[in-house]
Amino acid sequence: MFSILNVNYHHVFVIRKKRFISLTWHMLPFHLRLRLFRNTATPTTTPRRRERTRLATFRVVLLLEPNLQAYHPHKAEAMKKIHVPLSLNEAEFRDALISMFPRLRHRDFDMVKVDAHRRISKLLCSPLSPSMIKTSRELNRSALYLLPKEDLEGPAENVNDGDTLAHPAQTPNTDHANRNPGRDLFTVMEEPPMSSESQEVLNDIPETFIGDLLENSDDISDCYETNLVSLLEQLRSQVSLETPPSSNLLNICRTDVLDGALRAFQRTRFSPYGRLSVVFMDEMSQAEGAVDEGGPTREFFRLLMMKIRDSMLFSGPEEEKYLNLDSDALQRGLYRTFGVMIAVAIVHGGVMPGFFSQRLYDNLCERETPAPTLGDISDPELQKKLRKISEAQHVEEARDAINEAAESLSLLGSYRYITTLDGRDQLVQAATTFYVEGRTKEALQQFADGLRTLGLLREIRTHPMLFTEVLMKRDKHLTATDMMELFEPSLSTVGSNRWRDEKRTEGYWRDYLIDVEDGAFNITLEDILVFASGADRIPVLGFNPKPTLEFLSDPTRRFPEANTCLVQIRLPVLPTYRAFAEKMCDGIIQSPTFGVA
Repeated sequence: MFSILNVNYHHVFVIRKKRFISLTWHMLPFHLRLRLFRNTATPTTTPRRRERTRLATFRVVLLLEPNLQAYHPHKAEAMKKIHVPLSLNEAEFRDALISMFPRLRHRDFDMVKVDAHRRISKLLCSPLSPSMIKTSRELNRSALYLLPKEDLEGPAENVNDGDTLAHPAQTPNTDHANRNPGRDLFTVMEEPPMSSESQEVLNDIPETFIGDLLENSDDISDCYETNLVSLLEQLRSQVSLETPPSSNLLNICRTDVLDGALRAFQRTRFSPYGRLSVVFMDEMSQAEGAVDEGGPTREFFRLLMMKIRDSMLFSGPEEEKYLNLDSDALQRGLYRTFGVMIAVAIVHGGVMPGFFSQRLYDNLCERETPAPTLGDISDPELQKKLRKISEAQHVEEARDAINEAAESLSLLGSYRYITTLDGRDQLVQAATTFYVEGRTKEALQQFADGLRTLGLLREIRTHPMLFTEVLMKRDKHLTATDMMELFEPSLSTVGSNRWRDEKRTEGYWRDYLIDVEDGAFNITLEDILVFASGADRIPVLGFNPKPTLEFLSDPTRRFPEANTCLVQIRLPVLPTYRAFAEKMCDGIIQSPTFGVA
């Protein structure tokens, strides 16, 4: 059996056994040539060959709340890329969008865009068909956003960043999901079995995979959305897998991680393109003896990100940090060094710092930001003085408040005489803007220079949506289910006594994770992951090798053990769950890395 895709004056293109084959006319048996001639020559027969479908590509985002005035990444689902025929009308296009976002079913929605200031506005072109939207160029560089007119029901989809190829129906009432996507591109005609002579001819013809031909097709090029994993894998490919050079050896004391990191990263011969080798030193300045096969590096990056976040170079809430101005650090180039550290941690270890504020992230991406407010000022004394000026009811009252803050305003270049309340507001805004953004401009530039290491900043600015989950606060926390799926148990022979003990212990382990998630013990799931791997989050690129559970059959080994390089936990085999949970908590709390911050 074979299927005919296309016919021209010289060749017949068929699919046989999922392979694309090109034949000349004389290679076909007579009955097949006669049938093809009748199909193409008879005017009453519908042509088997369809014209090539022109596709339009859209990046689409579903907003989760109705009547939004400004875009926020936490109020939207992940972006999808869809390819739809350019010939669709508005109703068919809406049906295609609904098939991609089922939560919009039976709900009206607007097609909107987002400008550089994150303001949301409706598309004005009419009709809102793919061809009109593309022709009007109204989207410019914006994605197509779908704004529901009423609250959505059901949980938000946990979608990936892959493309979705939409195949809309010919009429709005046709169900898209049941259509065969191949029929939108080719017409398939089933033929009777070939003669043995023709079969021998086909067997001698070189075959070409149809996927090889479609790979270069204009319609199906760019068929896969760039995602965070592929970007980080591409960046990591720059890192040498050879033995780390001596200049990349880091001797770290847990009591002062940042000091050891600065010594290493500021070496003249330090190379971000080489692997790191981390050795932790105990209080007696003796190496712990572990060879760095990944575990010590992960633990180092975790501790380093915490130290950078809490340093004097940043201010603000723990998960929404702004750059703070430290003139000594600026002169010493520490902002650049910290940027290099963060870039290396992300590319080498897949670490997600997760503490950048929206304003800091937008500034790094060179996106316009809204005017700063008094709430953005981290200095409580200055904020109090400016608020007093701002809340003055009369010009004289404002002047008195300005004179009280004269020293601070002079340093900000905002001390001046006012004659109106509008002048008061302009003074307060100028002082606020300079404090939040103007005075840290040079520090921001130095920090950005450090983030250019390994090409990270270029990718951040090219794909700002993807990197928000790496650099900004994440809403998703580690769950018991995540841990159960992460670790794969290594069990003895099925049916043996040891296997039964291990299966019972595996059940204890799963219950223990659930109880930890519920807060039954004084440790967290992150503590368990740190104990096993050195990292408090699952890296974007995952762990290599895959984490495993081993079982300690020796009755004298009653506490959990771990190998952070292999990401392996060895569980004690104990008779009761109570004893198991008690020894697990004691072992993890007493481990060297517990509570280190």
